[in-house]
Amino acid sequence: MAAANSQQVEPLRRAALANARRTTLTRTASDSFSWIQRFVPSGTELEFSIFNVLLDRPELMLEVTKWLDVNDLISLYAISKDFHIMMNTQMTTMVLGNARSQAPECADIFRFTCYQSLCIYDPAQNRNETPKKEHMVRSVPGLRWLRFIQFREQTVTSILEGLAARGQRLPRIASKVIKKVWFLMDISDTQRRIATVRNPDLWSEVELYIACMFFMKLDMACSDPVDGNGEKGLRRLLLAQRSLSKLDAVLKREELWDFYELMQMHVEWKLNRAQMPPGMYVSKTVFGVFLKDCGRLSCKNWKPSLITLMRVDEVIMRESVRRGLNFDEKLIDLVIWGNIHPATSEDVFPKNKLGEIQTTFDPETEREALQQMEMHASNAGTRFNWDGKDDGVLEDEETGNAMLIGSNRPSDMGSGASAADDNLYLAGRREGLGLLAEFEKLSIRQKLVKIKTGIRT
Repeated sequence: MAAANSQQVEPLRRAALANARRTTLTRTASDSFSWIQRFVPSGTELEFSIFNVLLDRPELMLEVTKWLDVNDLISLYAISKDFHIMMNTQMTTMVLGNARSQAPECADIFRFTCYQSLCIYDPAQNRNETPKKEHMVRSVPGLRWLRFIQFREQTVTSILEGLAARGQRLPRIASKVIKKVWFLMDISDTQRRIATVRNPDLWSEVELYIACMFFMKLDMACSDPVDGNGEKGLRRLLLAQRSLSKLDAVLKREELWDFYELMQMHVEWKLNRAQMPPGMYVSKTVFGVFLKDCGRLSCKNWKPSLITLMRVDEVIMRESVRRGLNFDEKLIDLVIWGNIHPATSEDVFPKNKLGEIQTTFDPETEREALQQMEMHASNAGTRFNWDGKDDGVLEDEETGNAMLIGSNRPSDMGSGASAADDNLYLAGRREGLGLLAEFEKLSIRQKLVKIKTGIRT
């Protein structure tokens, strides 16, 4: 009889203990667990779990999950059944909350609606709000997208630290600009890249300026400060990749150790198989790169074709010219930023007295420097459209008259000059550009000889 009673009481005692674990601490001292005391032996302490208490308060659990690492969030989602059910019912809220707390810039730039492969169908089976897709389950950001943006946040931070370790510092806003450059690299055709950069709501003049500074700092980091000759090939090669993680690996000296790896990257970028004569390459690989991958980085949709893909640095610099920002007047500022303090004009070293890498200046100093950049961008002059018929010639948006880059017509100077004077001025400028183009074709030794003899004549 006693054994039968114990078999009946044991399930009740286990159920009471399970309920006690999920009971919050809002009870008073008079009724603290008194309703289960008859099922628990005297002197036994009930087990308490703060995690189970938080599960009973969804509003608190949502705040806690905002500050969890993505790996911890995945572990909880896989281990706890109650947390799994809660997250399935509020997947969008929890994922976006964590993303906006851990990586707010990446969550705003790399929006999940642009990366459908990283999204999942809503576990709560909520439908789309659009009229044409009311019968379909909506897509929500998944844990893969959350891991994706946190990886990009860490990679951009590592790139800034790698450049700062080489003495090439960038402003704080450069972190956001580099992420926008990375977003452009995810676009697989030139037309959409140009359309994205031409949108002033997405790319402001200051961000174009910082992007050009980033390209120049990258050139300086990839070139020897004494023996270098201003080579830009490595920057073009790295920005032609599909991701900036390759740039981060190169700055960390994890890749591109020898000439063979360099040729592999170059073949994958420049050697377009669609432009090769039939039977040009008999082997299936070129420097270890399969023929199907040769030249794909320079083609639309990253597949070998005759339609080329413009690099992101080309798109941004051409947009700067189209807007008439005249960044050529600020080349010295682009070079010396980070090496000379903007306020005191003192030399700045890569590391401080504690041995820590100085990636940026103090916020107040950078705020003043940013205001100067905005003033320069707002006073840059007339906005222009690129005219593809004549290199170096721009077209005024309002009048449609041809103008040369960085030139001021006599009629624009308010001197009462006529159209004939403008045409004469433009003809002289074109002749000067032709001579400059011929000069650029010469070797370094020929240029030095030309300069020495040309100055005297």
